[in-house]
Amino acid sequence: MQDRFNKMTANKRIVAIDAGRGAAMLFVFLSHFAEVYFHNNHQQVILEKCWHIGMVASPTFMLISGIVLGYLYCINKDNFKRIKLKLIDRGLFLLTIGHVFILFAHVPMTHGIRNALHWTFITDAIALSIITGPLIISYLSKAKRLLLGLSIYIVCLLVIYFWRPVSTMILNILEEELIGTLHKFFFVDNFSILIWFSVYLCGSVIGEIIGELHLEQRDYKIKIFLSQLGILLIASAIGIKFIYHFLLSTGVKENFFFLSNFFQKNPPGPTYLFFYGGIGLLILTFLFWLEEKKWFGHLLNILSNIGKASLIIFIIQYYVYFSVFEILHLAFTKLWLIYFILSVVFIILCGNYWLKKNYNKYFTIINLGKELKELIKNTFKIWKRISTV
Repeated sequence: MQDRFNKMTANKRIVAIDAGRGAAMLFVFLSHFAEVYFHNNHQQVILEKCWHIGMVASPTFMLISGIVLGYLYCINKDNFKRIKLKLIDRGLFLLTIGHVFILFAHVPMTHGIRNALHWTFITDAIALSIITGPLIISYLSKAKRLLLGLSIYIVCLLVIYFWRPVSTMILNILEEELIGTLHKFFFVDNFSILIWFSVYLCGSVIGEIIGELHLEQRDYKIKIFLSQLGILLIASAIGIKFIYHFLLSTGVKENFFFLSNFFQKNPPGPTYLFFYGGIGLLILTFLFWLEEKKWFGHLLNILSNIGKASLIIFIIQYYVYFSVFEILHLAFTKLWLIYFILSVVFIILCGNYWLKKNYNKYFTIINLGKELKELIKNTFKIWKRISTV
C-alpha cells in the first residue's frame, strides 16, 4: 500500500508549490511595472513602495526553486537521473537562449544593446543553480547542504566587506557577478550568483523535508514546519535590526548597515533575505492551507498555471514592461492600477495559451536540437525535390 502511494505521489505535482511560484511572479510584475511606469513619470514615492513590496519575489522564487529540487529528489530517488538531466537541460536553456531573449527585452529601456549588457538577471543565478544543485544533491545530506549553503553565504559576506581585488576589469566583473559588491563597477542591476545559489541550496533542504513529510502522509505537518520557519526567519531579521541599533547607540560606526537593511537586495543582505524569505514561506504556508481546505480553487489554479509557465511568463513580462511600456511612455494617472491589472491579465492569458499548446517542451536544449535537426532534414528534402524538377 505504501509503495503504491509512493508511486502515485512521485507523479503528482503539489499545487501549492506551483502556486507559490506563481504568487512570486505577481510581485515581479508589480516591481517591473513600477520600475518603468513610475520612474518615467517621476513618482518616486510610489515607485519605492512598489519596489519594497516587490522584493518578496526574488527570495521566494529562489527558495521555491530549491524546494522543487529537494522535493523531486526525495520522492523520485530511484528515478532521479532522468529528472537531473531534465533540470540541467533547462538550466542550459536559461543560461543561453533564455538569457538572450530577456536581454533584448531590456534594449528599449536601456536605450541600446550595449547598455543592456550591463544588466544581469535572476534567471542566470537560477540556471547555474539548477545545473549545479542536481549534480550534488545525491552526494550531500540535508545537514551538509544546509551547512554548505550557509558557509557560501558567510564567505560571500566576508569577501564583500574585506576583499578588494586588484584594479583589473576582469577581477572586478567576476567579483560583482559571482559574489556582489557594495561599489558598482560594471553592472547596473546584478544578481550575485553564489549568494543566490546558497539560498537555493537551503531551499533544497526545505523541499526534501516537505517530501519526507508527504511520503509519510503527514501533510498537516508541512504547514506547521513552513510557518514556524517563516516566523523564525522574520524574527531573525528583526533581531538583526535591533542589534544594529544597539551597536549604533554604543558608538559603533554604520559599517553594519548592509547587514541590517531590510531593502539591501544587491548584493542580498541577511536581514533582507531573512525578512522577505520568511514572508515567502508564510505565503507558501497559506497556499498549502488553501489547497488542503479546497478553498479558492480557481485562484489556486490561476497561480499554479503561472508557476508552471513561469519561464515564458517571466520573458513576456519583460517585453510588456521594459519594451512596450517604455515605448508607450504612458502618462501618470491615479487610475494606474487599471494599467497594471490589464497588463497582468494579458501576461497570464499568454501563459495559459502557452501551457495549452504544451510549448514548455521547447524550453530545453535537447528538444530544440531535435527540432532543428528535423527542420534541416525537411529543408534538405524540399531542396532536393526542387533541384530535381
